Amino acid sequence: MSNTARHAGTLLQPVFLALLVLLAVPAWAQDSSTADMVPRRLLLTVTADPPTAFTPNELFMVSRSVLLRLQQASSEISAVESSSEKAGDSGADSTLSLVVAGSWPALKVHAISRDMISQTTVLDATIQRDGWASSDNLADEDWNEIVGPLARSYHKVAAAATVETGPVLARLTIRALPGTLIFGPGGSKKLVGGDGTAFWDLSSDRTYSIRSRLLTYQPVSMGFFLNGDREIDLAQKKDAQWSFDASLMNLSTPRIGISGTLDPRGVFIRLGLSTSLLSIDLASGGLLRSDPLSTLLLQVGLYLTPEDSFVRLYWGLGAFLRVATPEGATPYIDQLSPWGQSMILGGEMFRSARGAFFVEWTPTFYATDVPELLEAALGSGNAPTGWIFNAKSVEELLAFRIGYRWNL
Repeated sequence: MSNTARHAGTLLQPVFLALLVLLAVPAWAQDSSTADMVPRRLLLTVTADPPTAFTPNELFMVSRSVLLRLQQASSEISAVESSSEKAGDSGADSTLSLVVAGSWPALKVHAISRDMISQTTVLDATIQRDGWASSDNLADEDWNEIVGPLARSYHKVAAAATVETGPVLARLTIRALPGTLIFGPGGSKKLVGGDGTAFWDLSSDRTYSIRSRLLTYQPVSMGFFLNGDREIDLAQKKDAQWSFDASLMNLSTPRIGISGTLDPRGVFIRLGLSTSLLSIDLASGGLLRSDPLSTLLLQVGLYLTPEDSFVRLYWGLGAFLRVATPEGATPYIDQLSPWGQSMILGGEMFRSARGAFFVEWTPTFYATDVPELLEAALGSGNAPTGWIFNAKSVEELLAFRIGYRWNL
């Protein structure tokens, strides 16, 4: 081989090496990128509107049904469910919020999906069915309105892809009556101003809940998913100012009464009438009996807990006048014990727009100059349980009242 040929071969060697590298790079890059592609990490949250409209098990069935269909529809989505309100806490790069409203069988599901990488809303739709008699029917639901758009929108991304750093803020504006106190996220409180609004700047793509309180109005509670600026108008209803109740004292003596709220802070006045003209004699096995005695009652009290409490507590003080009503004679003030005082500590429960059940403990003081005669009138030679007899008074400690209070 000549020197010229050797020289040409030496010059061409770097060129061949460069061509080999250039040809190998695309294949190596393609294999590397394919190996680093991972499914989208989607966080699923399910809430109810209002929060108590559905049981936790019913919400769980909705979540399970949607997750199953997502797994069947796309291998490029790795969906997880969580009660966490913040997507970033779970390492998710996308969110799906389902807000369940309505009632069986006409159920509504509002679905919102947010892509945290591109900062876009992928899905915002409401699904309604009229054939879901219960959560058991969800097993055959295909959720095409949710699963289809998500499967078309979310594809595998490079493992290095990250959610945009820094919180994305959205403005939540509440429109309500001026003076309404709004209990917002994180225990915060804001008072609605004269323009009828209050607002928060909050992290987007999170689930929040609020509760309103305005004296003489029924509280409003709701949960929602915030994925951008949003305005909420609270539907506030006037609370009942007057009520009528019917009850039994110690499960024997009937009483009726009318109550009125005098002050927006929960101060009430109550007028009552109880009578023994027809009562239940528990000592004789529940037989009816009649005594010519009635009691006129005046009470003033204060509600201690808000209207939306599971048990709304109240307490008060009262005074009463005992009136004898013998047959064929003019009614007169009872001489044995003409008047007395009582304290009440009670609670209303199972409240609704119609009314509420209530239970009261009412220890009572009777003024009398002849306590021994009052003891004899009770039908026993010994002091009954819960009664204390003094020189000028008698106390009944174990006095209770149970009944129902209707809103007027």
